[in-house]
Parts: sequence; C-alpha cells; structure tokens
Amino acid sequence: MGDKKVILGAAALTLLVVGGSAVFLWYDWRKIKEGEAQIERTRQEVAVAREKKRKVPDLERDVIILRENLEEYVKVLPDESEVNDFVNKLNKFQDQSGVVILNLDDVKTRTRADSKDPFEKVVYKLKLRGTAQQFLTFANLLENYERFVRIASFDVASGTDKGGPGDKEGEPRHAINLTIETFVYNPGPVTKGQEKVEIREFKTKREALKEEIVRARSDLKILRYLLRKDLERRDPFLDPRRRAGGGPDADALAQQKKFVTWAKEEVRLLRQLLDQEAQEPNLIKKVELKREIDDRIKELDGKLVLAQKEKWITVAALAEDLRSKVREELEGIKRRRNLSGGDAGLSEKELTVILSRMKEAFDRGELTRVVAQHSAVEKKLALSPVSPRARELTGEINDLKRQALVIQEFGKRKIEIRGIVFQPVGSVAIINNRVLEKGESLDDEVSVHDIREDEIEFLFRNVRVVRRTD
Repeated sequence: MGDKKVILGAAALTLLVVGGSAVFLWYDWRKIKEGEAQIERTRQEVAVAREKKRKVPDLERDVIILRENLEEYVKVLPDESEVNDFVNKLNKFQDQSGVVILNLDDVKTRTRADSKDPFEKVVYKLKLRGTAQQFLTFANLLENYERFVRIASFDVASGTDKGGPGDKEGEPRHAINLTIETFVYNPGPVTKGQEKVEIREFKTKREALKEEIVRARSDLKILRYLLRKDLERRDPFLDPRRRAGGGPDADALAQQKKFVTWAKEEVRLLRQLLDQEAQEPNLIKKVELKREIDDRIKELDGKLVLAQKEKWITVAALAEDLRSKVREELEGIKRRRNLSGGDAGLSEKELTVILSRMKEAFDRGELTRVVAQHSAVEKKLALSPVSPRARELTGEINDLKRQALVIQEFGKRKIEIRGIVFQPVGSVAIINNRVLEKGESLDDEVSVHDIREDEIEFLFRNVRVVRRTD
C-alpha cells in the first residue's frame, strides 16, 4: 500500500512538471512568434523608409524648382496694385474696342479672415453698350490680357433698329451685362505646420538646378488669340429673320465695299498721275495731265462729300478705311496741288544729304540730334517735289525721326534684364523677373524680337530696340 502511494505521488509530480514545462514552452513559442511578427513589421517599415529615402532627391528637386518658380507661376494673377488699377485698364479696353461702359461695380469678395485659401477672388460687374463686333473685341482684349481674367457670365439685350441715344446711324448697339473675375495671390502669414521644410545644402542644389528652373519657367506660356474682323459676319444677337434697320444687308454691304474700293483705287491713280506729271518733259502733255488730275480730284472730292452727307458708309471698319486711306490721302494731294509761291521745297540732292546726316546721328545714338535735324526742315519736307525718289527720301527721313522718338520713349520704361540662357534653339531671358522666349510679349507694347548671347532685341511700336546685358 505504501509503495502504491509513492508511485502515485511520483506520477502526479511528473505530470505537474511536464504540464508546467508545456506551459513555459507555449509561452516561449508565443513570444517567439510575436518577435518574428515584430521583425517582419520592422522590415516592412525599413523598406518603406528606404523607398522614401530613395525618392528624397527627386522630391527635393521638384520642391526647389517649385519654390523658385512659385512667384513666376502666380504672376499670371494680378497683384494688389494691379487690381486697384484694373479699372483704368478696362477704360483703355473701352477705347480700343469702341464699347461704352455705362456702369462698373468692383465687388471684392475678400475672405482672408474666414478662409485659408491664398487665392482671393475679385469680381467686376459691368454694364456695356456696343455693337456685336465691339463686344467681341472687348472680350478678346480681356482674353489676351497678360493677367488671368475670366468672363464668368454675360447676358445681352438685343439692340433696337434705331440704336440708342447718341448713336450714329449704323449697326445696332446692344445692352450687355458682363461679370468678370480675377484672383489675387495672398498667402498670408505662415501658421504652425505650414513652415518651409529645410533642405540641406539648398543653395548648392539650387545652383545645380539653375537650367531646369529656367526651363520650367519657359513652359509658362499665355496662349493668345487675335480676333479678326469679318465685315460679312452676321450679328448673332439680332433676329436673323429680319433686317437690322441700321445694319446693312448683303447687297448694301457689297455696295459700301464697292464704293470704298473705288475711292482707294482713285487715290492710287492720282498718285500715279502725279508721278507722270512731275517727270513729263513735254509741256502740252503736262498740261493735259494737270487737267485730268484736277478733274479726278474734283470728282472724288464731290463723291466723298455726298457720301458723308447721305451716310453711304455705315459699317465702322469701312468708314475708318475711307477716312485713313482716302480722305486723308486726298487732303494731302490737294494741299500740294494748291501750293504756289512762298517757300520752296527740298530737292532730291538736299533730301539725300539730310537723310545721310540723320542716319549718322542715329547710328551714334544721338537721338535728340536726329529729332532736332528733322524739326529744322519739317516745313520744307511738306513742300518737296512729288517724284517717287523724293517721296521715298522724305518717307525715310520722317521714319527715322519716328524711330528716334520711339527709342527715346522706350528708354523711359522700366526694363530690367536679369540674365540670358542662350542656346541654339529655345533661348530664354529673365526680364523684369519674368522668363521670356523669342516672340513672347513683356506687356501690351513690348515683345522680345530676338535673344543673343549678350543682348536682347525688343520690338516696341514696330521699332527694334537693342538692350545689352549689364
């Protein structure tokens, strides 16, 4: 009996030891598995960190390029001073297009206090009156404005046949409500969490990326579209089923164009006859030419007076053509035909000498002297012979003075050349903190005509002006 108890006790002790060992073994196995899982997670985190680290150089490159070009990217948006001056720009567009701005409200929806958006919307509401062509021209000027402006909405009340008060007889004027929008970039103060991330050796890396920074700027192009006038285009704001009382139908338009074409041809023939008269050695033929010229002048002058009195020309573009290319030309011819006695004009030899002296002063950069030389003979230039060579010399003299005045005006403009990246194809220049390629515009009047290694050729009022880098 005693032996049996000993055996049972030994067995129980053995089971207890085995069970305890199993518990400890299971606990160790569980710890091992947790350790393996942690190792796997760590490996994955290390892999992610390595991938991020691998991308850091590319991210730094993109950040540096973006930081350096941020100012250029937002230049398409007007700054505060330009927004405040935008009304003046709209008035200029009014003069260029011919529309009449009846009312203008600038609704500045500034929300800096309530919003973290750095782009602030500025809204302008305009009431206009004008023809369809004038409105399209006004919209085209907004489209080509160097800053971002968008037409948010517009509605048109079709004009009546008689137009409005003060309208000249012709194309109907429409009442137009126009809403335009622009944005001002104003990032505001830097708040917590918005601080710039520091990039080690930033200046060195920025210098290495200099060409890529400039190349990225060159991708910023403002697409422009030039609206071309089409005299035969139908006014889309009028009912096509009726004829606009002031607007010409197809037959009337054809008659107006025919008259303007005839008048321009008469001016051309008069010029030709004047040249023949000046060179004709035979006195009898010279008298006959004089009589023919006088008759043609009288006929053309009479028809122009009648056309103005009876309002033959109602299309604005044709009326302008008639004024600039016929009436003004005819008045010049009449002034020359009526000259008798008094001061004599300049001979071809004298004109050649004057032109040569002006060119010499121009080439030396003595622009004031060029203008002064022209002023000294300005009255006699109008009296010069009407031979083709004399007209050619007089035209060159007048044009040289015009170029001198334009270059002087260009010199008053603030134009700062910061640098040139010259290459056989795709050269760019940094001008007034903008990156421009050949053919791109600096503003409404100045464009880059050519870029060379150490100088830039600008085009200003159809005159080429060269500026060298400092």
